[in-house]
Amino acid sequence: GTKPSFNSPHVIYKNQITGVTKTTDHTNGITREGEFKLAFECSYSRTGATEYASYQVKGTTVVNDGSLRFVLDLYKDETFAEKVENFPFELYLNEDIYMQVTLDSLDPDLSLGVLNVQARNSESEDEGNLSYDLVKEGCIKDSTFDFIDTDSNSQPLSDPKVKRFTFKSFSFLDSHTAIFIHAVVKVCSVSNSSFGCTDLCSNGRRKRSVDGKSELNDERFHVYQGPMVAGHPIETKGEIEITNPIL
Repeated sequence: GTKPSFNSPHVIYKNQITGVTKTTDHTNGITREGEFKLAFECSYSRTGATEYASYQVKGTTVVNDGSLRFVLDLYKDETFAEKVENFPFELYLNEDIYMQVTLDSLDPDLSLGVLNVQARNSESEDEGNLSYDLVKEGCIKDSTFDFIDTDSNSQPLSDPKVKRFTFKSFSFLDSHTAIFIHAVVKVCSVSNSSFGCTDLCSNGRRKRSVDGKSELNDERFHVYQGPMVAGHPIETKGEIEITNPIL
């Protein structure tokens, strides 16, 4: 079967085609069959930027002609049983938000790592004038943010290509603008710890390849969801303090 391997910037798939050759000896009137083998491989970038996406729409980013698909969904409660389908979605201040980002791939050796989660008043990760980091370079920055590692039955999540998280809703000071949630993720290996997703909060240190010859590149996969808006009239559930609401 197809076997994946990893180097610093790529996941590489290798396989082999086996065929039959036929040789005819007209002089002696005989025919023999032989076997030939053709090895081949293809590689995909382990991380990527939006400009390399085959296409991107709200909630979904598809890259490498469909070989990798990233989906960011908003759910109605902590059971993750029902997705939010209709947007803009109304929220009250300090309400729990539940989201899930998924790498859609049949490869059992791939896993997903979350590098950044940001609230921004724009569908574009480069536009808008208000933003707030919930996770930055793998490090949690918001006091209400938490990754969810168990399902509704308190069992560990079995799929490493699924990441769930929760945080409390907020509004930007002196603004009632709609908010989009942006996630920046990377693809990792389950079997090769050198390219794993278990320690992404590295305080600025960059991981190196196994042989130390090259560093992982800085390209990432971006996916976004929204908009979310404050319910009318605005109500607050409890109290929450945003120490750095405008960056």
